[in-house]
Parts: sequence; structure tokens; C-alpha cells
Amino acid sequence: MYLDSCKYIENYQPRHTYTFIGPCIVTGKEVRVTIKAKELYNIRQGMYIQDAAPSLNDDEREFLMTGISAEGWKEAFGDEEGDEDADND
Repeated sequence: MYLDSCKYIENYQPRHTYTFIGPCIVTGKEVRVTIKAKELYNIRQGMYIQDAAPSLNDDEREFLMTGISAEGWKEAFGDEEGDEDADND
């Protein structure tokens, strides 16, 4: 997982979380994703990330897995909605 190559900050207050910090592999821009400690534990125990970390949105999970941010995804693969409209014209 990409999160293994990121720097992180462990936070204890107001709750136990980890903030992973790293560049998007497409844009190079810094991305920060904060995950609850229990959810990170579940990922490390082998749970699928979508089940282990329900508090994260799709873009946050994608970044932790692959290093691609939402902006990077659009840059690399296009805007899904915009692409569909182009096909219908």
C-alpha cells in the first residue's frame, strides 16, 4: 500500500488517529489523509480497506492504496461524468 511510503503523524487528541502525508504520484501535490487508529489496525489485519475504514471516502482510500489523489485521478484518467457526456454527443 502507498501509505507505507508516506510520512505520518500519530495524534492522540481528541481521538487516536494517524495522518498520512505524501505526494500524489500524478500531480506531485501534497495530500493528507487522517484515519482512525482502529481502522488502520483493521487494514493491517488484512481487511479490505472499504470495510476496514468506513469513515474514509473513496478518494481518501484510493490515495492510501495507490498514491493517486482525486485531482491526479482526473488528470490521468479524465472526468468520468465528462467522458460519458462526450460519448453521447
